[in-house]
Amino acid sequence: MNIIPTLIILGVITAVTGIAECFLAREDWRLGLILPILSVIAAFFFGPAMLILAVVLACILGGAVAAGRRKESKAKELEQMNIQELE
Repeated sequence: MNIIPTLIILGVITAVTGIAECFLAREDWRLGLILPILSVIAAFFFGPAMLILAVVLACILGGAVAAGRRKESKAKELEQMNIQELE
């Protein structure tokens, strides 16, 4: 009977930290490492549920880094097109 409130609490914690991870990873990928590392450290004290949280946060970090690289690549391509257009 006590598992449902525990799952709800873990879901809320995962959602809130996931949103925070998105904002941190947008700024800099090194800032995005903070929450997954803290989750791994917390797993030693609170149990394996925090490891699941760390994996979720690492996946979010990977997606944000990939999206940032794609955005930079498109910006460089657009800049090269503008330079060629001016010549």
